[in-house]
Amino acid sequence: MALAMGLMMGLMVAHTPLHAQTITAADLSPQGVEAEAADKVKPPVFSLPSGTYGTHIRVTMQSATVGATLHYTLDGSKPTENSPIFGFPLEISGNTTVKAIAVKKGLKNSTPASAQYTLTGNGTSTWNGLTTFNIVNGTKGRWADADVYWAIIGKDWNTDQFVHVDNTGRLVPMALSDNGALVKNGKGYSNYFYSLAQTKSVTIPPINSARIMLSVGSPMYILINTDGNGKVAYAGANIENPDDPNIDVTFDFGEFAINRTNGSPPGIFINTTRVDHFGFPLNLKVTGLDGFSQTVGEPLTESRDQLIASFKKDLPKSFAALAKPPYAPYRIIAPAHATFGAGKPNGDYLDDYVSEVWEQYRHEDLVIDLKNGWKPFTGRVVGDTFRFTDADGGVYFINGKPTTSMVMLGNGLLDDASGGTTDVAKQLQIQTQVCAALNRRVAHRGFSDWWTSKYFYTKGQRANWYAKFWHDHSVNALAYGFSYDDAGNFSPSIHTSQPVSVTYTIGW
Repeated sequence: MALAMGLMMGLMVAHTPLHAQTITAADLSPQGVEAEAADKVKPPVFSLPSGTYGTHIRVTMQSATVGATLHYTLDGSKPTENSPIFGFPLEISGNTTVKAIAVKKGLKNSTPASAQYTLTGNGTSTWNGLTTFNIVNGTKGRWADADVYWAIIGKDWNTDQFVHVDNTGRLVPMALSDNGALVKNGKGYSNYFYSLAQTKSVTIPPINSARIMLSVGSPMYILINTDGNGKVAYAGANIENPDDPNIDVTFDFGEFAINRTNGSPPGIFINTTRVDHFGFPLNLKVTGLDGFSQTVGEPLTESRDQLIASFKKDLPKSFAALAKPPYAPYRIIAPAHATFGAGKPNGDYLDDYVSEVWEQYRHEDLVIDLKNGWKPFTGRVVGDTFRFTDADGGVYFINGKPTTSMVMLGNGLLDDASGGTTDVAKQLQIQTQVCAALNRRVAHRGFSDWWTSKYFYTKGQRANWYAKFWHDHSVNALAYGFSYDDAGNFSPSIHTSQPVSVTYTIGW
């Protein structure tokens, strides 16, 4: 499953009525930056113009160059490729000058853009706890509104029970008796879906562990069941099972949670994801009080056919096959859900690199300094166990050498709380960072390079090229190409404490 709701900049352990639009230079003010040459990255533009504001503000930015990475400073200094990467909104609570550049391999860096903000106060507006979800048909006539579907499911904060959202925004408890509303291959399934012909917008209260499911051509087939404790649960699509009723349904989804107004923190955590597959281009825009606006996902400047063609043309053959039958025409499937899974033809794809990294750190220390208040971790491989310690006397482990599928799925030995660890959160965080570095092929470099995108995915070397593709074709190069892609601030996770609207636009 994809991982969402990153609460810290790249430090998550896995384990939200407006018209839809993408942010373009026409929507935002580039603060005096001139047009760039064709061989130069388009400059960042800011979600709020320079000026004086009466409250705390949250500023985002975006380059019109797809797949560009943004770097910024907040002290008025000139930004460089070593400056912090933009991925989460900038919290502006005092007089601040923001400067930013956009970079992309193969192009010249953009001209710096800047904005000056003067604040006369740092209070915030009051959120009423409601968020409006809009679903927009951006398929350019390929699918009529009557053939585009959405459903929202999650857990009620008050009861911890699974619920679905009806077209009035109510949270309705799921029930086994819901099965039978849809029938496929002689088996009954629930139907929590609405077509865009029925409704395109719904305003909902806080909800936990939620997904918005989107499909074209037909609703998805969701089976209501019970878990091991007898509580009502559901079975979603299993794209590894050729007999799954959703295997011939083209669908996509987003993940989110809306915390209550007294939550810590309140507001929405939401994302787009390519961890499992690609169904169709999906663009997500979130607005909030005090001028908040952020857009992630695919920019919808490339059609579904263009993306699939580029995937098959630009990636190594073993990855290009992920966009061909039996997965096509419904999806591009993630590697470890297909031939890169355990025991499959490419199941050992990254094993040699993992072995090289393990061998390297038998003979030298790996020092991981997250600069988040924790003491640095120092690791060495003993046998096949990667053992880490810190200055507080803590001991943490990766309890063996992970396989290719563990690296690409972020599971097994890379989602392992066992082994006598002193602090489970720290152990899982170490595993997160190592997992991301193995996918990006930077684990053999010093940790100072692990969050520097220019070192990722070395040409001609084995790495998670599926993940790289989605970064190259996403707004600000932010994508969830694997479960721990938020490490270093590279995921399309959005948080605002005062959400107003969420808009998912379905492209084609």
